[in-house]
Amino acid sequence: FDNWPGQGTMHPVMSGPQRILVVDDEANLRDQVSRLVRRAGMEPVTAADGQEALEVLEQQAIDVVLCDVRMPRLDGMALLEKLGGADTDVAVIITSAYGDIELARRALSLGAVDYLPKPIKKHEELALRLNLAQQRLHEIGQVLDLPVATVAELFERTLAAIQEHFG
Repeated sequence: FDNWPGQGTMHPVMSGPQRILVVDDEANLRDQVSRLVRRAGMEPVTAADGQEALEVLEQQAIDVVLCDVRMPRLDGMALLEKLGGADTDVAVIITSAYGDIELARRALSLGAVDYLPKPIKKHEELALRLNLAQQRLHEIGQVLDLPVATVAELFERTLAAIQEHFG
């Protein structure tokens, strides 16, 4: 992703609304989430699976990836693994209707910045989570200059937020 403007910054310098890549194999859910993203004042881009998402990420600057777990060809966790090994600054939020705390922990350990259970119904909540994802990515990027204890604290705060959501 060397073609992104703003080299040396945590996020690409972009004009206009945030670009959110919505990755889900179910077209109706992909369309529903895209509408929520648009209502939140952001620009949705879509992909039907992880492989298509990788192709989109190679061609377009994306701020946040909102990705389902269970999909054909390349699922959400495999996408996270591939992105973890890539030189990219995109924040990833994993979504799933089949989730539990272990799935959320695994997603975070692979590099996701958040976990959002489906169905996603309110554009306000989605906008908040997308903005928080970018904020967390920025915090993690600055962690390179911080002690390990601070990295652990950021990870624990994210886990606590997930546990609070699941009750």
